[in-house]
Amino acid sequence: MFNMKKILILLLICSVFSCELSRAVFGHGRHPLSIKRIPYIGNVATHGAYYNKDLAIFCLYRNGVFLTNGTGSHVGIDSTFAEMLLSSSKQYYQAVPYWWGVYKIEGDSLWIETWMPGGMDYPTYLYRGKVINDTTLFIANHLPKPDTFHFRAMPVKPDSTNPFID
Repeated sequence: MFNMKKILILLLICSVFSCELSRAVFGHGRHPLSIKRIPYIGNVATHGAYYNKDLAIFCLYRNGVFLTNGTGSHVGIDSTFAEMLLSSSKQYYQAVPYWWGVYKIEGDSLWIETWMPGGMDYPTYLYRGKVINDTTLFIANHLPKPDTFHFRAMPVKPDSTNPFID
């Protein structure tokens, strides 16, 4: 019985040390993004949200920040998305690392890098796509399948300030 107690204490200490090491190396369990956030000065629309037929919705900000509500959400594109993010749940969306990321557009090429949910460890995922025109984007490796996203202007857009993107 005494040895079992020592083993449990040792396992607990190792577990705590492992979590703290992961936080120290990756910043609260998040892997570093490979794309640097840079301001976007092109013509692709950034004053609203993009959506597909499954209501996967995301925002692109002029400062290079990306925000999504996740895929297949019950949240509609009209004012509901903005209302949800601007309401009392504001602290919630600002506390979810895998809703945030950065993007880069060069010519007609688009890259979006975000964190993926993964418990205490958030690996990154790089979406690749094309700019079809200033209000239509195609994501070639969108999960679960390639998809086209269309722009919809919104009267207000959530603040891009968050604790995950510098």
